[in-house]
Amino acid sequence: MALFSSLFKRNTLFFPGWVILANSNIILINYKNLNSPGVITFKLEKGIYDIKVKYIDLPIVVFSKWLSLISMLILVIYLFVSEKFLRQFPKP
Repeated sequence: MALFSSLFKRNTLFFPGWVILANSNIILINYKNLNSPGVITFKLEKGIYDIKVKYIDLPIVVFSKWLSLISMLILVIYLFVSEKFLRQFPKP
């Protein structure tokens, strides 16, 4: 509970995708604070707040994770099939 306007600092470096929710409302993030450059800071007026700071993956990150997963699956399937195929031929 804040009795007056307050500036809060979360010791986390800012990266696109960070969101601050105060009572389910999105709060503007300031990462250009001269005292703590790059660190997430935000201002709240007086009142009682339920604050949540969370990171939501950007669409490119989600795509990259799926691409990596699919590539790994294809690689495992390829190695399994190629090993099975190579076993058909006797070694010299």
